[in-house]
Amino acid sequence: IERTDAGLEMEIKSDILFASGSAAVGTEAVGILEQVATILAGRPNPVRVEGHTDNRPIRPLQFPSNWELSAARAATIVRLFEERGIAPARLVVAGMGEQQPVADNATDDGRNRNRRVVLVILGTAPPADGGPAGPASAAIAPDPGAGEPGAVAVVSAAAAATPVAAALPAAAAPAAGGPPPPVGGGAA
Repeated sequence: IERTDAGLEMEIKSDILFASGSAAVGTEAVGILEQVATILAGRPNPVRVEGHTDNRPIRPLQFPSNWELSAARAATIVRLFEERGIAPARLVVAGMGEQQPVADNATDDGRNRNRRVVLVILGTAPPADGGPAGPASAAIAPDPGAGEPGAVAVVSAAAAATPVAAALPAAAAPAAGGPPPPVGGGAA
């Protein structure tokens, strides 16, 4: 989990979610996604689900390119979240394909790091009346006074008792003083 100017980002390696070339969520990943959905369902924040791939061409006829595969994977997670009670108006599917790598695609390890899904828990709530979005009463918002780039604060006192990051599954929580632990491993 990483705090950004937009809110919180939770990265999940694709290999624990999907088989290679597939957009069907694996059974071992459903429990983790259900826990995240339960936590997010009780909060007003919009959630952008980003699918990312490595730069290797894929062969399945169902997905002519990594664009389609990444979008289909993100859409699968969005549908699961909707089925678990997150309002569809709060959800966004983003297929990023191979366009935003976090590592070098020249190595197996780099390609594995690039195959991921990122849940971006945004810091504003969707408007109830269809107007422009504004800060949510229980939202995550940028905290410029924290002295740390990308620091966020929970806007309401009620939400402060159970902020989104603290409520996420322990496997996804960042280690004290270090980077977030990897979620999953191996090739996707």
